Amino acid sequence: MMSQTEYQVTYKYMLVEKRMQAERRRLVREALTAHRGKVRVVAPLLAKLGSRLVTLGSDLQQRYGEAQWTRPASKPSLNGIS
Repeated sequence: MMSQTEYQVTYKYMLVEKRMQAERRRLVREALTAHRGKVRVVAPLLAKLGSRLVTLGSDLQQRYGEAQWTRPASKPSLNGIS
């Protein structure tokens, strides 16, 4: 059987552990909600950037399409490599 002092020390230790766990959970929850806020701001910007890049790519494809690149690519030479 535990003495009263051992019980008090054990109880205080358990309380400290529970407080630390609660603080850790609070910090994790706070970090996750802060991260979500950034994602909400960044995601639409990235989507808009992506759509503009697609538009730019299709414009470039129309301007400098494959029809102008009719010459076949040259074969790489390995001469001089030892």
